[in-house]
Amino acid sequence: MQQAIINKKAPKPNGLKTAFDTVIAPGQAFAALALTPTWGIAFLVTLLFAALGTYVMIPAFQHAFSLEWTSMVAADPRLSQMSQDELGQRLAFTLKFMRFSWIFVFVSMPLLMLVQAVVMTVLNGFGRGRGSFGQWWAVAVNVSLVGAGLNALVTAVIVLVVGANEYSSMAQLRAVMPSLALAVPGASPQIGAFLAAITPFSLWSAGLTVAAMRAIGRVP
Repeated sequence: MQQAIINKKAPKPNGLKTAFDTVIAPGQAFAALALTPTWGIAFLVTLLFAALGTYVMIPAFQHAFSLEWTSMVAADPRLSQMSQDELGQRLAFTLKFMRFSWIFVFVSMPLLMLVQAVVMTVLNGFGRGRGSFGQWWAVAVNVSLVGAGLNALVTAVIVLVVGANEYSSMAQLRAVMPSLALAVPGASPQIGAFLAAITPFSLWSAGLTVAAMRAIGRVP
């Protein structure tokens, strides 16, 4: 009887359900994370989605880069001084290197999650919140399932549907996902890159982060 009471007070964490709820029922997910900061399943699924999305887009990256190569050579004095053989070798090496770009997801994603967790921990401190670093790490990982995992997967699907050979520049690939950059077509490259980062998934992810800080840390 006593054991049953203990089990009722401390339900077994379900990382898969928490990750799934982050997408469809964030309130339930954050309530679960407040009690048990689970993140392992979300971590693996996010890495898988992001790596798969990147891998699927590699042919499009290679095609766009190949088409831009001539203009890149003309704009770079160091490249323009190379012979055709040297340029060919440089291009071949870069295209080959792109084949393994999906591997870097397993390094960049954890770092981005860590940065997000640190930022939330700092904001939690300034706002006199009740959350811990462990909770904010779990939030960062689960929210990344939306901001990184689903974003990469949906972007890859769009590229597949349109066709890898339909993209003639890296800028076009960066603009695959609809963003605020579409509202300011004449913006400078710097402003355009900033606006291109504001997509439905980034806004969704930001909204989830704010909701989590209020639900878990009671940060105003």
